[in-house]
Amino acid sequence: MYRVTPRGFERLVGEIWRTRGFRVELTPETRDGGYDLFAIKPGPNGSDEVELVECKRLRNDRRVGVDVVRRAIGVCQIENATRSVIVTTASFTVPAKRAAATQHDRMKLCEGSELMAWLRQFAPQVPSVLRTEFSLPLGDVTDKASYKSFK
Repeated sequence: MYRVTPRGFERLVGEIWRTRGFRVELTPETRDGGYDLFAIKPGPNGSDEVELVECKRLRNDRRVGVDVVRRAIGVCQIENATRSVIVTTASFTVPAKRAAATQHDRMKLCEGSELMAWLRQFAPQVPSVLRTEFSLPLGDVTDKASYKSFK
């Protein structure tokens, strides 16, 4: 997981969301607006379910701090998304977990162990594109600067 580029990691996470029924778009590599993936699918009540996903590929000994969680909370509110999700290969600090807990369903934290479980669960369902980077099959995550094409 640590040999893959940061952009490759974002694409891998995007594939997990795609296999969960979302249409996924990567944001630009720089000035991404506070999230790496825009994921959308029809919600149960007829309105779209929008998830803004921030990807943090860190060494195991690193932790995602409260500042990243607070930024994601703010972006979620500004963009009027259903929820914000932070996915990391590492883990979160206690203050980061506390901040996320105040948001209930609007914030999801995914640590390395959960990410690995998702990979085991969804890898068989994903078509092949980035096999050389991940030794996993990957498919249709688009790489566009704007999610407006989904509307």
